[in-house]
Amino acid sequence: MKLSVQKKLFLFSFLLIVFLMAIYFYFANVKMRKDLRANSREFIESTEELFKVGLSNVMLHSNGKDVGGLLQIIAKNKNVETARILNETGRVDYSVKSEEEGENIVKVTNVDSAKIFPFVNREIVKKLSEAKYFVIEPLRNKAECQRCHKNKDINGYLQLDVNFSGSYSNAAKIYTSFLVAMAVILIAFAFLLHFIIRSLVTSPLEKITKGLKEIEKGHLDYRIPVERDDEIGVVNKHFNKMAEEILKSQKKIEELHFERLRQIDKLVTIGEMTSELAHEINNYSAILHSRIEFLIEKARRENLPEGYSRELESVLEQTVKMAAVTKDILKHSKSNPTPEVKINLKELLNSTAEIFKSVLKKKKINVVFKFAPEDLMVNGRSSELEQVFINLITNAIDAIKEEGEIIISARSLNGKKEVQIKDNGKGITEEDVAKIFLPFFTTKKIGKGSGLGLYIVKRLLQKNHASIECASKEGIGTVFTIIFEDYRGSSEQRQ
Repeated sequence: MKLSVQKKLFLFSFLLIVFLMAIYFYFANVKMRKDLRANSREFIESTEELFKVGLSNVMLHSNGKDVGGLLQIIAKNKNVETARILNETGRVDYSVKSEEEGENIVKVTNVDSAKIFPFVNREIVKKLSEAKYFVIEPLRNKAECQRCHKNKDINGYLQLDVNFSGSYSNAAKIYTSFLVAMAVILIAFAFLLHFIIRSLVTSPLEKITKGLKEIEKGHLDYRIPVERDDEIGVVNKHFNKMAEEILKSQKKIEELHFERLRQIDKLVTIGEMTSELAHEINNYSAILHSRIEFLIEKARRENLPEGYSRELESVLEQTVKMAAVTKDILKHSKSNPTPEVKINLKELLNSTAEIFKSVLKKKKINVVFKFAPEDLMVNGRSSELEQVFINLITNAIDAIKEEGEIIISARSLNGKKEVQIKDNGKGITEEDVAKIFLPFFTTKKIGKGSGLGLYIVKRLLQKNHASIECASKEGIGTVFTIIFEDYRGSSEQRQ
């Protein structure tokens, strides 16, 4: 069973208090019993002393006639059950019960004789139970008693049966009443503790939990009232500050997102227009190609000057190049899904770099290919990987102002295929390297980049069983490293 914070705090506090009270009651009970035993001993000693004083007076003034009455007086105490006077053999000479007189002590009591004989010169206090005592006290022969008892050391023995059950019972009742009172106090304290924990801990936590749920639902304008100056109040202030920052960030993201979508829509429109324009130009270039070939053939038949034919052939060559450019534009404008196939990385990298031939020549950028001699085959979608390489080469060209170098390398590495596209452009800061694969993040000027290129690159590579990493230093250049899983045939073969 899962316990809430309130229940845990309450249970811990309650058990701690119960434990402390149990320790207190234990030691209080021990002390009470110790005090009762000390009081019992003190009572026995005072009773014995009182009897000795009374006996001395009786013997001196009435010559022992009132000894029985003295025993009756002693026995009137509620804690004294029986009082007797014994001789050295254990015979009862005097007793509050007249029928016991002349009998041996062993016959009139349940105490084992081995525990009390021989009497010798000692006091015997036998504890029969928690509250009952069997007491034998020697009555020594004092100087004033020797007139009658001569030179004897012991004149007899005082025997008392003492029972403190009533005192123990009263103490137990008081102790029980105290326990009941403390139990009532403990229950009242439990309710008070519950109220305190509820007010100081649970209720504030519930407010914070409710606030988090509201934020989770998207209600970013929700705020928790700050009603206290303690730690809970500080947490509420920080919660409200956090919600405010999230709200500001969301508004900013929505603004950026709208702006990016607007840019993307604009790019899509331009792409569609470019595709249509390329289609039209391709039609016109086909007509030009056909007419120029006709003119070249006619010039040969009619033996026109050599220079005339060379000029027509030059125009035909440029027409072929123009048709190739429009053909590439049309090819990359299509979004038809392609299946996974066997791809030669070296061929794909060469054909992709060929697209940028005119741009590279214009910016005086040299492209160096460093390919391993063996075939580098991977499994993937050709159009998607071509889009990846186009984006990376485009970024490399943009990073170089003029007269730079792009190194495109490919090799086998630990059973996998590695492709690197390296430039010696302006480089990227260490802080920005960690963000470049995030959507809508760009280091280019406003209107130059959408911030989606490298994000799309990473997603396309993941679809094609590959990963990408970036390393860069400002002023030195950037290198993108792509790792492909080893080729294992087409997806159909692998199945």
